[in-house]
Amino acid sequence: MNVRQRIRERERARLYFKALDSFQRAEIGDQLVLGDFDWRDWFVSKPSAVFLNALDEERINWEILSS
Repeated sequence: MNVRQRIRERERARLYFKALDSFQRAEIGDQLVLGDFDWRDWFVSKPSAVFLNALDEERINWEILSS
């Protein structure tokens, strides 16, 4: 994946996380942290590793700002 694709994936993850409500953010965050995240519960097709990493970063930032 080239740099532009990575940037687009990271932006998609940011927008996806932003569109979730607080409960959904907490739920996906718990799943990512506890290791029981199943992409099929959240997406139609498997997201890229770049997207998932960026999604987790968005979760971390949200948790920091929420505390």
